[in-house]
Amino acid sequence: MKKSGVIVLVLLLLTFVPVTAAAPIEIVYFYSPGCSHCRATSDVLDDIKDHYGDLVEINKYNIYLSENQAIWNDYTSRYGNSGIPVLFINDERKLAGDLKITYSNMRLIIDEMLAGIGVQGDELYNLGLAAMSDGEFDMAIDYFTQAIEIYIIAENDEKISLCNEKISDCNEFKLAQSKFLEAENYYFDGDYISASVLYADIAVIYGELGVSSLLIKIEVRLKNCFFFMTYESALEAFKEGSWQEAKDSFTAAKEYTSKKETLDAINGSIEFCDEQLYALGIYSQAQQAFLEKRYSDSKQLYNDAALLLSDASLVEECNSASALCDKFILANTAFEYGVQLYSQESYEQSITTLESAKEKFVALDDDAMAVQCDDYILLNKEKMDALAQIEKDKEERMILYAIAGIAIVCVIVVLFFLIYRTKRAAVGSMYESEDATHYEEYEGETQEID
Repeated sequence: MKKSGVIVLVLLLLTFVPVTAAAPIEIVYFYSPGCSHCRATSDVLDDIKDHYGDLVEINKYNIYLSENQAIWNDYTSRYGNSGIPVLFINDERKLAGDLKITYSNMRLIIDEMLAGIGVQGDELYNLGLAAMSDGEFDMAIDYFTQAIEIYIIAENDEKISLCNEKISDCNEFKLAQSKFLEAENYYFDGDYISASVLYADIAVIYGELGVSSLLIKIEVRLKNCFFFMTYESALEAFKEGSWQEAKDSFTAAKEYTSKKETLDAINGSIEFCDEQLYALGIYSQAQQAFLEKRYSDSKQLYNDAALLLSDASLVEECNSASALCDKFILANTAFEYGVQLYSQESYEQSITTLESAKEKFVALDDDAMAVQCDDYILLNKEKMDALAQIEKDKEERMILYAIAGIAIVCVIVVLFFLIYRTKRAAVGSMYESEDATHYEEYEGETQEID
């Protein structure tokens, strides 16, 4: 990844060296170690330094040292020096001789200069503003700090407060700058979560500072981070087949981009997610239909889902479930036909069909339907046994009826026979009487003949 911009910025920061401004009061003092007058004025300068501190910078030059000759000659040519001790305050006021260089005289001159020192404070303040606008915040802090020192002498509380605010702003800018460098590293490394946290912090800082131009840039970075985070989340969910999560993340990612090609790609992915969600809905309906034993509906739904699903394992599962539905359909068809045969009183055929259905249900581990088959087989057998008993009872009755008929016939025959015998006997008796008389008569006749 390209990090040249970050590297350049780091180099610029590392090579930045703040410039320190001079003290508001600068004293150039020329003396000689062997000069008795100089010894007195040197003590005065020490007292002045103790009193004013950093507000006064004193540069002492021994005129007899070769390295100081050029400076001495310069001041002599400009101010016409005639002897020592002599000093110059801000190159504006000259005091020569120990009678002039006194503590009181110097206090008067320095206090007078410091009374108008606010101008120098303003100059330092403006330098600080210029450094801020250039992004040189350490330099700006240095200028504002020096300005505060002058404003303290000038007792300008308003300017002191203003400088403190600017110093605080500089520190905030430095903090934002530091966070920005860290955030950029995360950003170019693809750690958008860490980068977004830092960019959000920076946005708060720039918002409080009222720097709209920088805030806009950070908001763009934040928007990019949110896009990459949501888009990567969408891709991960898409890869895992979490279609609803992927769709939601893709939809969120659309809010952070305006590129047509990116939007087209995201919309295509969302459409695919919708298709998979629809297919999963069909798959769920197929499972519900299977649980409700609506196997024809379930088979059709499984087949429809298999045509849309992208998950190969789910497609295979749908195909297997569809084939299983076929087996259940065949088993149920056999069962229903067996029940129909039972209702048509084709009991033997019904038993054969139900036994075939039972085998299918046992193979499918559908114990409940296997039990129903057994129940209907038992009913068939009970019906067959009942019919057999009816036939048996009928045969027995027929035998009884036959026996009874024969008995009746026999009785009738016997009666007729008895009646016949009775009548026959009666007729026989009558003829027998007549025959006896005739016989007697015949026998008498015979005897008479004899």
